[in-house]
Amino acid sequence: MAEVIAPQGYLKKLLAEGEEVLMVDHQHWFVLTGHLAGALLMAVVLVGMLTAALILDGGQHGAIAWGYALVLLLIPVLWWQVLVWRSHMYVITNRRIIQLSGVLNKDVLDSAIGKITDLRTHQSWVGRMFGFGDIEVLTASESGKNEIRMIAQPLEFKRRMLEAQDQRPG
Repeated sequence: MAEVIAPQGYLKKLLAEGEEVLMVDHQHWFVLTGHLAGALLMAVVLVGMLTAALILDGGQHGAIAWGYALVLLLIPVLWWQVLVWRSHMYVITNRRIIQLSGVLNKDVLDSAIGKITDLRTHQSWVGRMFGFGDIEVLTASESGKNEIRMIAQPLEFKRRMLEAQDQRPG
């Protein structure tokens, strides 16, 4: 049987009595890197503009100080991107698959283990090299499918889902 993980935070509130967390995973770090790259690119552009302004300003540093303050505002933007990435979780319990996202507002998508009919995994060659991929969880419920995108360790996650399904009573 798989090791049980102690749930924390919002996830702990979602669990029913007797429900055990078997695996928690996140999107691959490439996702975070992509979001951070956008903010860092903005910082590089701002620093370039500030340097040009400094050259053209002729030594008056008032506008430059405000410009560097804008660059410092990127720190909370970077922090926010990390929070968003960390809050996006994929969880396997002994009863369901949970897709949880959101920092302030929470979105939760559940797929009951017993309702899973098929699993589809896709890994590009880059995904195989760096260890990420997509999983489609097809269910017998009305919603039909749960798409798990850019997950780290997709094959391990799929294997754990299958094990949870096998451990299910009945």
